[in-house]
Amino acid sequence: MSHQNHLSMSSKQIRSPFLNEDEERMLNAKRQMAVTFVEPCLSVSTVNLTKWSIGSSLSYIINGDYSNVLKNNRDSLK
Repeated sequence: MSHQNHLSMSSKQIRSPFLNEDEERMLNAKRQMAVTFVEPCLSVSTVNLTKWSIGSSLSYIINGDYSNVLKNNRDSLK
């Protein structure tokens, strides 16, 4: 089984805004930003957030140390 080192969330799956205007502009300019991520096990890590155009939709992508997030939460992410 192959694992990708990122988590993709379609913008259509986002129920409420979570970025301020400056952060949204940064992502729209094809830049990434380091963000604090609270894992299911309640550990806190730093990951990168970017925005990709996939087909005709937009997705938010969490990457960077996401493989460590998977390792830390192996039991709760099944």
